[in-house]
Amino acid sequence: DGSMNASVKLTNCTLDDKRQTIQKATPRMLEMKQEYERNVMVEASYKQGRDGSVLDVAVRDIYLCASMEFLLTVADIFLKANEQSSAALRSKQTAVTTKEQAAAHPVSKMEMHVLVKNPEIVFVADLTRGDAPALVVTTQCEVCIKTSPEAQKMTASINNLHVRACPFLQEKRKGNITTVLLPCDLIFQSTQIGSGPQMIEISIKSLTLKVSPVIINTVITITSALSPAPETTEEGNSPTPLDLWDYKEAKDLNMWFLEESDKSEQNNTVTNLVPTGEN
Repeated sequence: DGSMNASVKLTNCTLDDKRQTIQKATPRMLEMKQEYERNVMVEASYKQGRDGSVLDVAVRDIYLCASMEFLLTVADIFLKANEQSSAALRSKQTAVTTKEQAAAHPVSKMEMHVLVKNPEIVFVADLTRGDAPALVVTTQCEVCIKTSPEAQKMTASINNLHVRACPFLQEKRKGNITTVLLPCDLIFQSTQIGSGPQMIEISIKSLTLKVSPVIINTVITITSALSPAPETTEEGNSPTPLDLWDYKEAKDLNMWFLEESDKSEQNNTVTNLVPTGEN
């Protein structure tokens, strides 16, 4: 009848940056938080039936270093692989009979539940220094998405959202932690019926931010690293001109010792300012 059930469990997954050309304080980008290694890190289940499909995903106790340079590199790898696989699939033309098409039931409804519990997300601009300024985000998030031909609805509940400013590595943080955002709760709801307008509602009970020069400098440093730095040309980086040893005409050099004096200046008479005694 076209139904399908699948489930997967992952424990203590790790992701390291092994690039030799990039200097970094630690290669570990993703791992299970310390003292939680025995728990299930990622648990996903998928069910598909005649009425639709249901996807449940739970992520627990993860540590993620959110370095934008590394995340963009990883995303680029998967995007290129997706493009190559899509091109390969398009090159292969498969014939599907009318009977097979009639047997396939289109999924009319889809429901997805995502739970992120006890994560630690570290936003850092400079991976080369263990004491580099960083923002550490801890929270618990629960997202529910329901889609059908009649309506689309999304609900997100973010509890105990806490942001702190501190050094990058754990061993450098002792006595050097500043609270940026006190724990708060946020509820997000989005609803769209048919082709009608989308209605969005955001609810925050209380919000307390701490602002200081240190916190502002940390936020500016990290946000400036969110966009990749513009590529500089070799000419801009080189301290010497690239055409230093190229052949040049002497008349085009415009050297001061090759300039000819103006004839009009030679013809100008110099007024003698010393009195000669004549009336």
